[in-house]
Amino acid sequence: MKLKELLKGLKVKKLTGNPAVEIKGISDDSRRIKPGFLFVALRGEKQDGHDFIPEAASRGAVALIVEKEINYPFPLWVQVEDARKSLSFLAHRFYGEPTEALKIIGITGTNGKTTISHLVAHLLNLRGEKTGKIGTIYYTWGDRILPASLTTPTPLTLFEIISSMKAEGVRSVVMEVSSHSLVTGRVEAMLFDTAIFTNLTRDHLDFHASMEEYFAAKLKLLHLLKKSKKKNRTVIFNLDDPYFSRISPEEGITFKSFGKKKGADIQVLNFSSQWKGIRFTILEDGHREEELFIPLAGEFNLYNALSAITWARTEGMEWKEIRRGFKSIKSVPGRFEVIEKGGIRVVVDYAHTPDALENILKSVRKLTEGKVITLFGCGGDRDRGKRALMGAISSSLSSMVIITSDNPRSEDPIRIIKDIEKGIEGKKYLVIPDREEAIYKAVSMAQEGDTVVVAGKGHENYQIWKDVIIPFSDKETAKKALKKRFSRVKV
Repeated sequence: MKLKELLKGLKVKKLTGNPAVEIKGISDDSRRIKPGFLFVALRGEKQDGHDFIPEAASRGAVALIVEKEINYPFPLWVQVEDARKSLSFLAHRFYGEPTEALKIIGITGTNGKTTISHLVAHLLNLRGEKTGKIGTIYYTWGDRILPASLTTPTPLTLFEIISSMKAEGVRSVVMEVSSHSLVTGRVEAMLFDTAIFTNLTRDHLDFHASMEEYFAAKLKLLHLLKKSKKKNRTVIFNLDDPYFSRISPEEGITFKSFGKKKGADIQVLNFSSQWKGIRFTILEDGHREEELFIPLAGEFNLYNALSAITWARTEGMEWKEIRRGFKSIKSVPGRFEVIEKGGIRVVVDYAHTPDALENILKSVRKLTEGKVITLFGCGGDRDRGKRALMGAISSSLSSMVIITSDNPRSEDPIRIIKDIEKGIEGKKYLVIPDREEAIYKAVSMAQEGDTVVVAGKGHENYQIWKDVIIPFSDKETAKKALKKRFSRVKV
C-alpha cells in the first residue's frame, strides 16, 4: 500500500518527500524495521522514538511518522499532531480496515470485563457465530489462542489479529477495552457497534490523576462508538454505578441499563448465591419476570450476568437461548476458580483492586461455614494509595490475613507489604513475602469448612521481580499445597 493511501484522513502538519512510495510494513520499534517499512516515532515515558530514527533508517525504513521536525537527513517524513493516535489509523488501514465489516463489542470498566466478554462470546458461539475474543487472559478465535501481553493490544498487533480473525471467518469480536488504550489512542480507529460499561472503582490512579479523570478515560469508548456511525449502535450500562449511571442517552444509539435499581431495563428482583452458582429473578422493561441460573459463584457475578443478558436481549436473543448458554458456561480462568479437597476450598481470583477484593470476600464470607483466610499482595510501580485500603478490607472480612508479594516489579516487596500493613486492623495477620510459601502456609492452617482466598494474580502464570519474570501460578501452587496437606505421611 502506498503511503499517500495510508495518510488519507490523517491531520498532517508537514510532509516532506514523495508519498507515492510503497509501504511494505509498519513498526514503532526501530529494531523491527525491515526494508520498505514505515517507522512511527512515538514518545514514551522513558524513551523517545525520534532518537531511534537513524537506526530505523539504517534498517531500511522508507518513510517516517514524527511529531516534531527532524534534522536527520531523511527524504520522506510526515509530521502529525499525535503519533499514537495516528498509528491506530495507519494500522487499521494497512490491515484492510477490518472493523468496518465485523461486529465489534467493546467492554470497559474496572471489574468484570473478562467474565462479561467470556459470557458474550459464549452466547455468540452457541448461536453458531464464529467469534473472536481479545482481553486480559488471551486473544482467541476458532482453535487459535495467543497469549495476551496487554488487555488491549497495541494498534499494530490489534489490527493484525482482527484482520486474521476476519480472514478466518470471524463475524463478531468481543474485546476488553482498557482505560490506558483509550487514553493513548490505541483503539482510536476502532469502529464499535456496542459499548458495555461495567462499573468504576478505584484503580490505575498511578496513571490517572483522579477518579473523574479515570471516568473520562472510560467515556472515550462512548465517543468512539458515536464516531463509528455504524447501524444499530448500542450502549449497555450499569444503572447502579454512581459513575456510569450518569451516561445520558443520545439520538441514534440504543441505551439499555441493568442493575438492582428500579427503572433498569434489566432489573434483578431477588437472588440467592451458592457455591454452585447464582439463581435470580429479573424484571425486563418493568413488566416481564424471568427466572435464571448461572453456574458461576460469587454475588458480583450477578452484575456480569445482567450485563450479558442486557446485551443479548438487545441482539434479539430469546430467553431459551440465554438459559441454554448460561447452563453450559464454564468458569473463567483466574476468576473465582474454586479448588476443593478434604472439605477445604481455595478460591483463586484476579481481584487486585479494593472493590474487587471486597466483593470476593463478601461473597466467600456468606458461603463459608468456617474461617476465611485471605492471602494477597499488591503490585509494585502501581497505585500506592490502594494498598492500605486493601489491607483494611481484608482484615475486616477475614479470620486471618497473610500478606505476601504480588508482582513487585522494581519496588522493594517489603515496602509494598508495609504499605498494606498500614490498613490492617487487629493482630490476625502474617507477613510471608514468598508467595509460594504463603500459599502453603494458608492451606496448612485451613480446616474442614474453611475457605482460603488467594487474590491478586488469578490467571497469571508468572511473577515479575525487577526485570526478571519467573514462572508462577496461584492455581497450580494451591493444588500442590492441598495435595501435600492431605497426603498420607508415613510414620
